[in-house]
Amino acid sequence: EKHSGNNELNILCVGRLIERKGQDHLLRAFAKLQSKSQLPVKLTLVGTGDAEALLKQLAADLLVTKSVHFAGVVSSDRMPQMFRDADVFVLPSQSEGMSIALLEAMACGLPVVVTDTGGTAELVQENVNGFIVPWANVDDLAEYLAILVSDEHMRQRMGQANRQTAIQYSWIGM
Repeated sequence: EKHSGNNELNILCVGRLIERKGQDHLLRAFAKLQSKSQLPVKLTLVGTGDAEALLKQLAADLLVTKSVHFAGVVSSDRMPQMFRDADVFVLPSQSEGMSIALLEAMACGLPVVVTDTGGTAELVQENVNGFIVPWANVDDLAEYLAILVSDEHMRQRMGQANRQTAIQYSWIGM
């Protein structure tokens, strides 16, 4: 089991650190999650962008700096390990086409939480392979993350469903 080490549950978000990607909402939701969660949780943000300094400041203001890892740019050959180290994948963006990072997360068997925008929501069946939240809804985001963090069987079930979904999409000639 990948939690042999420090037993932290790792929530992963991959995307440019810009306002419409919604990492600020994710940080706020993560802070709520951390205050409620029985289990130790951490958040890993992969990417860089204009909002990086603001997001780091927000993490400090929310008192979650110790639990948030700003991974910066991660080379494509190191990404599979990032997905393997994660337990939940979140895409909190305002608008998104078909997200390659989302498909990769699904192929790696991660349960996902996405916003109800664009091409992403059609990949996710509520409660089957993940959850869909309204854009900028911090409370819903925190709630779904809390459910996934606390329920290992659900994470495994959704992860399995995502592997199947990703396989179908790769056949349609992505």
